[in-house]
Amino acid sequence: MLKRVIWIWLIGGISLFAQEESSFYSRPLYQSTAVPQIASEAPSFLSKEVSQDSPSNRSEFVELLESNQKNFNELGAESKAGASSKAGPDGASAQMNLGAIASMAGGRGRQLPGYRITYSPAQETQTPFGSGNGASLSFIQQQVNAGFPIYMDESERIMAIFSVRHTWFDTEAILPDSRRAFPDTLTIPTIGMFYSHRFENGYSSGLIINVNSPSDKPFNSLREVNPVLIGFLRIPVVNQRDAWNLSVFYSPASQLRFPLPGVAYSWNPSPDFRWDIGIPSNLFWRFAPDWTYEFNFLPLTNIMSRTTYKPIDELSLYGSFEWLNEAYLLSGRENRNDRFFFDEKRLELGTIVRPYGNWSVIAAVGYAFDRRFFQGRRFRENDFDRINLASGAYGTLQIGYNFGGARRPDRPQ
Repeated sequence: MLKRVIWIWLIGGISLFAQEESSFYSRPLYQSTAVPQIASEAPSFLSKEVSQDSPSNRSEFVELLESNQKNFNELGAESKAGASSKAGPDGASAQMNLGAIASMAGGRGRQLPGYRITYSPAQETQTPFGSGNGASLSFIQQQVNAGFPIYMDESERIMAIFSVRHTWFDTEAILPDSRRAFPDTLTIPTIGMFYSHRFENGYSSGLIINVNSPSDKPFNSLREVNPVLIGFLRIPVVNQRDAWNLSVFYSPASQLRFPLPGVAYSWNPSPDFRWDIGIPSNLFWRFAPDWTYEFNFLPLTNIMSRTTYKPIDELSLYGSFEWLNEAYLLSGRENRNDRFFFDEKRLELGTIVRPYGNWSVIAAVGYAFDRRFFQGRRFRENDFDRINLASGAYGTLQIGYNFGGARRPDRPQ
């Protein structure tokens, strides 16, 4: 217990230090930025604030798009924790939503720079045939995100990105087929770089390269190292509101071991509605002045549906459904292609409060169900070493910082 308390304080301290460092280097250079974990969260360059009184004619709307594109917000407004529901699908959110793509690496949402902790109380474990193995399981998960800009000018951006996600498990469960003990901890340390470029003809492109080690023993050997590559190209169409988004995602530890190409048409009929039709698919709809709805999907099972109510700038309330998964490379596994998956569905209610300046506090409670751990070369091979975890409640607390002050986060992690 003492070791866990020390870890909590240590990670929290690193988080605050990273936020101050990033703020010092990045504030003079651009409007605002959020730096997430790129193995499993989206890179986020948040756009400048857009008035609630959105432009009503086409020329003003196109001007708004071009202004936000010039500020290099290709990846920003779709961050779950980063965009303003008042802003709507402006030029930033009309961009490629790599958040959904990056989640394929085994993600749990996209983050602002900061610290997050999630607690799931003990629940019974069972094998697929319904027989319990005499063990319960609870876990505490913590995550820190940080980063800093390396180079920026009118057309290019280069950033270094760092994150650590660490999960402690309290259980005496045994994996039923391999007969090895359930891991005490699972960790995903990540280091990487993000590069983006805007061409004179209006096209924009980006590339994320990172290395992580999702494992019970990170970087124990090359067998526990996972490279991640994400790239995109945005091609505006004639009306300058819509665009074709081309992308590619590759992570050997994700649900799909091969490179996943993406093609989507970003349809932006108004500032209150945007739909990326294709893969990945992303929908944003402001159906009332203070209400928004979002839906994201990426194969195989990365799904998010959320409704948000924002009565005032300092407060937002939301309800969501998510289908989440994580993948790990256990040390000592017999087949190097095997991955250890954790798959679950969540119903969540949360509150986002902005107590001071650019700081935000997100508190949420939820109900997790259809939870399972298993090993396999492919995600559909889910019977080996499978342990089902009974449904139950969980709680999450997140403290984040939005650089620049132009926008404040109103979406949960």
